[in-house]
Amino acid sequence: MVLHTEETYYWEIDTGEEGHTQVKKKWEGYAGCQNLVLVVTTTEQRMETMCSRAKDAQFPVAFTTFIKVTRDPYGKIWTDPKGRVGALPKPTPKTTQETGA
Repeated sequence: MVLHTEETYYWEIDTGEEGHTQVKKKWEGYAGCQNLVLVVTTTEQRMETMCSRAKDAQFPVAFTTFIKVTRDPYGKIWTDPKGRVGALPKPTPKTTQETGA
């Protein structure tokens, strides 16, 4: 069985090791991107800091923590820079025959 979704996401894993300047430079590479960038980070505090620094991001971005994403990746765990909380759509199962894999 293959899990399939119509959406494409970019994933960023934030360990808290990069400073604001490094993160800002990395995010500049996403400018104009139409796909949602999902950032998973270490703590609620780090997530809130990153959300506030992403208020002027030129791409769609949402944040969560490692604990939340491992408990329920499709729950309402994703926060955008405006403070809105949402969930990702669950992938739909497709059989090998449907995917040709």
